[in-house]
Amino acid sequence: MSTPVIYLDITQVCQATSLSRTAWLELVTKGDAPKPRALTKQRSGWLLREVTEWCESRPVADRAPPPNTGHSNRPHAKRNRVIEGAPA
Repeated sequence: MSTPVIYLDITQVCQATSLSRTAWLELVTKGDAPKPRALTKQRSGWLLREVTEWCESRPVADRAPPPNTGHSNRPHAKRNRVIEGAPA
């Protein structure tokens, strides 16, 4: 029997909402998304119920979402760099 999830950390919230960490935290700062709850002096998290309610309160889109592009809009320096000693 698994333990039910009640609180989400920032990584879990971002996965659940398909938003980046920056985008989610901007919404929280503006008051447009639920604020985290203090669990201890050093730990906080978001109530799953509040995140779910926030998601369900979003308006219906009038267009299809774009494909998940991840970070493809960033330079691919790591792919293109030459590693010394590596075969060309």
